[in-house]
Amino acid sequence: ILEDWKRGWGKDLVVASILWVLGNLLRIWWSDAGASLLRGQMDLTGCMQVAAYAIVTGLLMAIIFFISFVCRGLSLMLDRFCMTAMQMRDLSKSVHEWNVLQAILRKACETIERSFIVLQAAAFAALLLGFIDMKQSRETSDTALLLPGTLMLLAIARIFFCAAAVTEKCDHVPSFINTLFFEQVTAPE
Repeated sequence: ILEDWKRGWGKDLVVASILWVLGNLLRIWWSDAGASLLRGQMDLTGCMQVAAYAIVTGLLMAIIFFISFVCRGLSLMLDRFCMTAMQMRDLSKSVHEWNVLQAILRKACETIERSFIVLQAAAFAALLLGFIDMKQSRETSDTALLLPGTLMLLAIARIFFCAAAVTEKCDHVPSFINTLFFEQVTAPE
């Protein structure tokens, strides 16, 4: 399970890093800061805007990566539990292990729930600020300014789908356990 987790979080880290770098490059390229940089007229305000954007999106990507890391671990734990329950065929032990796993899942969810609120606020802010930036742009039809924010929104949406996948697995485990042990129960005659 640890090897699968290590492989998965390495991939998640690479994806988050690529999205962060790409979003920052697009932000610099299509903003007024990029045009100032090309003209050699980048002032302190432009540098601070680029740095602030990079720091904020870096923090958001760190939160996204953290949640992805936790969700991947929880998903692998659920998969391992189901495989073990299928191999063991011991109802009382499986029920006990399911209760322990549920406690772990609850604790993990309590730990990351505030991060989801931050991500929802960030998604709203990215959308709102992208439209404001587009409106204040020198060119009225410069929708390319929305692309860096859209990348952040896609990364945030991906995390919500990852968490939903863990929830869906949790919903199916009790029925899975019931079907495994249904054949052991004998009907009264």
